[in-house]
Amino acid sequence: MVIIAFSASVVGEVAEQCRQAGMDDYVSKPFRWDDLQAAIGRQLQGRVSLPETSGLESEDSDSTTEEAVALFQPDQLMELGGLELVQEISALAGTTIGRDMEELAEAIQAEDWSEVRRRGHRMKGAAANSGAQRMSAMAARMEGQAEGQVPGQVKELYPQLLEIWQQTQTAMEDWLSEISV
Repeated sequence: MVIIAFSASVVGEVAEQCRQAGMDDYVSKPFRWDDLQAAIGRQLQGRVSLPETSGLESEDSDSTTEEAVALFQPDQLMELGGLELVQEISALAGTTIGRDMEELAEAIQAEDWSEVRRRGHRMKGAAANSGAQRMSAMAARMEGQAEGQVPGQVKELYPQLLEIWQQTQTAMEDWLSEISV
């Protein structure tokens, strides 16, 4: 069995600590499909054929606007674990992101920019990992604005983020209803 660690930690020694703890490889989060494929390929040394990327833009792409990114893209989750995994992760994302949205509103009201940044960062990862790519992109913008402590822009982004979250939840529910039939 191969164990690949995922971590959002920015500490440089994380990869080595993971290997010392018995893990075979390390991929930083949020991960790109190519990075995961490379890690798996290093461990299995060509013994498997991995699917191609699902058409998601690279996280580094500056030319992608939120509107061009899918609200809900479950393809990678379906490839990894099928319908049951999509259902489980969608439910978890609904709970986690829903709670973070409430706490984000409170942090914005209190002008607690470090908490706004932290909530934006959490939502960015949770949304990306659940296939909610547009939500992830908007949460990344929120995180960046909070880091720069730009109150006006943070306050302008919140209603947009809330709307995208509502649209994302509807897209998830619609997709799950269609595929479960």
